[in-house]
Amino acid sequence: MIEQFAFTKHSGLLEAWLKPRGLTMISEEQLPAFGLVIPTAAMAFVYMQDGGLALIDRLVTNPMSSPGEKETASVHVFEGLIAHARLNGAKQIIAFSQRPSTSSWLSLAGLTKHGSDGAFFYLAAGE
Repeated sequence: MIEQFAFTKHSGLLEAWLKPRGLTMISEEQLPAFGLVIPTAAMAFVYMQDGGLALIDRLVTNPMSSPGEKETASVHVFEGLIAHARLNGAKQIIAFSQRPSTSSWLSLAGLTKHGSDGAFFYLAAGE
């Protein structure tokens, strides 16, 4: 089941998913105001900017989930973030990814690939 991310409720989960990757915990102040989580598999966030721009960022997946679970959950989280951004006035939604799998999941959720510089994939959706 998909839930809105709440730092007090989900910070332990976030830390548990970051730690095995050697990543440090993210403080509440470093996270956007809106995120979604499927507690068994994935979470991500959306930054809402002035002027109708939204940035999807910080996908974190459960290292114990299967690749299929990560994909399905990530696509659902991304779809929810895109819907939230559009409902809140985003005219352009962008995402950057270093991983081909994440880029594919963003595409499945509705963003269009607009290229790669060899290090990052750039994806976007507009009006």
